[in-house]
Amino acid sequence: MKEIFLLLGILLIIIGFILILLYFFYNIGNVNYAGVILIGPIPIIFSNNEKLLIISIIILLMIVVFILIFKILF
Repeated sequence: MKEIFLLLGILLIIIGFILILLYFFYNIGNVNYAGVILIGPIPIIFSNNEKLLIISIIILLMIVVFILIFKILF
């Protein structure tokens, strides 16, 4: 079971890198960015676009819910 999560995590990281590279190759103009950094229980969210900020917050909440569910089940 743990091997599946490891492979899924590695696969998602590789897909993320590929998407970022494709974005930089095909979109050279104005770049919008957003990010979430989790340092322990403290989230740091940054963005230069309001829509991306809202999406980042939603993704952060999904990650927190996933972690809580994972802790309860395992």
